[in-house]
Amino acid sequence: MAINVAFNNHTDCEVTSNDVRDETTDDSKTQTTALQTSSSDPASEDTVLATTALYICDRSNNKGVRTNQQTKDVDGPWTTESSKRLPENGACAVENVIPDTENTRWHSKTRLKKQIVLVGICFFTMAISHGYVMSLGVLFLPIRDTFGTNTAETALLQSVSFGSLLCGSAVVSPLFLKYGAGPVGFAGNLLATIGFVVSFLAPSFPVLVVSGGFMTGLGLCCQYVINFSVIGTAIKNAKWRDFAFALLASSIGIGYSVYPIMTALLLEQFAWRGTMLLLGGITLHCCPAFLTIAAISRDLVQKDRKLDDPSENKSHWNLSLFKEFGFLVIGFNIFLLMALIPTVNFFLVDMSKTKGFDLETGAFFLTVAGIASVAGRAITVAVTVFTGGSKILPIGVLYLATGTFMSIVPVAKTYASMVSAVLLYNVPFGASSVLFPSSIYEVAGNHRYTSAVGYTGLIGGVAAWISGPIGGMIKDLSGSYDGVVYMAVTGCACCAICFVILYFHLRQTDRQNTAVQNEAVDTYL
Repeated sequence: MAINVAFNNHTDCEVTSNDVRDETTDDSKTQTTALQTSSSDPASEDTVLATTALYICDRSNNKGVRTNQQTKDVDGPWTTESSKRLPENGACAVENVIPDTENTRWHSKTRLKKQIVLVGICFFTMAISHGYVMSLGVLFLPIRDTFGTNTAETALLQSVSFGSLLCGSAVVSPLFLKYGAGPVGFAGNLLATIGFVVSFLAPSFPVLVVSGGFMTGLGLCCQYVINFSVIGTAIKNAKWRDFAFALLASSIGIGYSVYPIMTALLLEQFAWRGTMLLLGGITLHCCPAFLTIAAISRDLVQKDRKLDDPSENKSHWNLSLFKEFGFLVIGFNIFLLMALIPTVNFFLVDMSKTKGFDLETGAFFLTVAGIASVAGRAITVAVTVFTGGSKILPIGVLYLATGTFMSIVPVAKTYASMVSAVLLYNVPFGASSVLFPSSIYEVAGNHRYTSAVGYTGLIGGVAAWISGPIGGMIKDLSGSYDGVVYMAVTGCACCAICFVILYFHLRQTDRQNTAVQNEAVDTYL
């Protein structure tokens, strides 16, 4: 396999694949040309890469291209095994470019086994982090009775917990990029465990909000940021990465379905304080899990882009995301999503009590919501194995279905109608949650994905902070939860419209980029 390229009037050049540069040359006066080439017969020795980027530098000295440099392609890393000095006429040739199929391609057996283990551990820790937030719905009434608070005040605990879990992403993402998954994940879960212990001893409701809400949520935030960032960085193949994203997002549904019923059983035996202490013991197990995540991810990531290398990124903030239309649309939708839609499940237990059901039945409805969410996520995970392409438009359709079925909840009065309504709206809602990480990756790209996860978490966290008090206030003023449900339905409709607009915007941007790229090819060839 060989690539031969010649350019005149230049004294040095760099050869890369997929915008990965050879660091042996300077950055001065760099021109970039993306060459779209088609692969020849696989049996031929002159098969070329599908995409090759050339950086041509106007320099007076004459350096050779670095030997054994590693570059990346869509299907995995490639290795150039030869080096040639640039002749006086400016011709540059790089030969013997071969795929490194033995050790570094994504589908090598050893690498694939490590990726499977990595996804499995991340799956476990994600289920724990989000399961706690949903378990607070079961503890809602006992905590309210203990401290004598009203609905809006008690809802503050769940809002602060969920809001801190998401808002802390803006802080965790730069810390993760600088220090790596191991130290940040270990410290975060240790903080969450301390929050559970303080909640066990909380003498008043404000102390409980600080410990069980802010401290615990901030500590559990590490799971949300680190897990998605590690998967997005360590897995190169697009289809396998989307499947891993979907599988990881489905773990949230596992936590939603398992934790409420588990919390209800613990509540019967140990009261809500003892339940808090036991949940803290479960969370403590995530500390060694993140040390394992750090070790595996460090081994998986390319040597030229180590996940835990603090010198890799000059900036850990990537504020340029807020200048892009696509990310702004994503942020606006996340705000609507977190401020309106989850309030229905947050108040589902108390809502069931106002409809005449007891606490155990309300907890069962919440478990049904989790199971339906898992079912929607499982279906989406299975579909992502066989499909590719943009995830933006399917999310818009799923939000429309979520709002339609959620509008049934206010008129559901019987046991069967409540179960049916909870099942129907949580299936598409769970499916949309699975596709959301891939949509963020589609908008932000690989190099800014960690920052994008952090900022979207911050936006969603702010919305979650205000969702509980607003929903509780509406209930206290109106005497029912119908207004909360219809507000969530409106949010679903707005999200659906915004995602349809974003889909056509991205398609138009892709067409413009393709036209510019083809013009560049015609110019230089």
